[in-house]
Formats: sequence, C-alpha cells, structure tokens
Amino acid sequence: MASPSGVIDLVFPGRTSCAYLRQGEADYLKRLSRFADVTLKPVKAGRSFDGSGASVIKAEGVEMLRKIPASHGVIALDPGGMELSSEEFAVLLGRQREEGRGISFAIGGHLGLAAVIKERADRLMAISRMTFTHEMARMFLLEQIYRGYNIMAGSEYHK
Repeated sequence: MASPSGVIDLVFPGRTSCAYLRQGEADYLKRLSRFADVTLKPVKAGRSFDGSGASVIKAEGVEMLRKIPASHGVIALDPGGMELSSEEFAVLLGRQREEGRGISFAIGGHLGLAAVIKERADRLMAISRMTFTHEMARMFLLEQIYRGYNIMAGSEYHK
C-alpha cells in the first residue's frame, strides 16, 4: 500500500461509457499501482430540468467537493489553466509527494467545472489547448500521471 503522499484521486461527474476508454483507464490504473494508490471517484452526473446548465454544474460541484479529502491538494482541470510539460508535471507530482499530501484531480463534465471546485483548487491546469471529451481527458490524465512517476523514477518509459 502506498503512503498517504502516494494517494491520488480523480473526481468527476459521470462514468466512462466508451469501452476502449474504460480499458485504457484500467490499464493505467494497473500500471500506476506500483507507484501510488490511484482511485477514480465518479459522482452522479447532473441533469437539467430547467434548461440551465448552471444548475447541473453547481450540483455536480457540490457532490465532487464531498469526495475530495480536506487534506488533499486539489488540481482542477480547466482549459484556462496552466499548461505543463510532462517533466514539469512530474515535478509537481514530486512536490506533492514530498509535502506528504494526497492529490485530488477535479475534472468537469460535458458542461464544465463548477466555480466551487475552481475556488477549492490549489492550481488550475490545462491538459492541452485542444478540446477533448471529459472521458478522454481522464485517460490522458492517467497516462500523464503514470509518465510523471516514470520520469521521477528515471525509467525509459518517458523516452
């Protein structure tokens, strides 16, 4: 079992519907198990009854906050956030580990990420300037976490 500093959660609304993305998530979770305890923490995706996406995002945000431990650092994925290279991301993961803090990555649903999550976040981070589905973003993030740990370990994976 990894130490508390090796605890990483991905918190997001909904479930992964695409089989190939579920396979990719499972593959990276298995690979990551030698480095850290990584857990997917989905919350129920909101539904709009008044035609407003704002109510959906707000409800999802409240549920996501409930899944984020108070002791964790929070990195929210947001298109307007900082873009990091894989090496810079590895440094970020290493700092969190050195501080003895777990990390919760917050990933919004198809309508975006709640303001309450952005306010709780220690950092806003963009995966890319390109737009991806929220399901793809989860798998890409898992791959980058795996790559980051391999960079820290000096492995050949990153080459």
